[in-house]
Amino acid sequence: MKTTIKLIPEFTIEEFAAIHNLKMEIRERPLPPGDPLRFYASFKSIEEKRDGVLISIFGNGSTQEMAIEQYAARIHLKHLVFDSMGNRKEINPTRITVEASPRED
Repeated sequence: MKTTIKLIPEFTIEEFAAIHNLKMEIRERPLPPGDPLRFYASFKSIEEKRDGVLISIFGNGSTQEMAIEQYAARIHLKHLVFDSMGNRKEINPTRITVEASPRED
């Protein structure tokens, strides 16, 4: 029997951004250092498609890196839509990691 197995692709958040030509935006809220909501991060013009509805998502953190890490966890395996009101592009669920992980070939 011939079998084709198609696994969900896995990329670091940097690789994912490069493949889809995405720009990360990080903003600071006027909160004191160490506050877990001080920074929030998201890709520009990306939304999650859930049950036919588009939802804005972002990651929070006390540092810029922590906000990106939380954002990566939130978009991990989600159906994403880029530029929904313009040149719309849908991105199938992808495994998103923050650090490079070993891959099986």
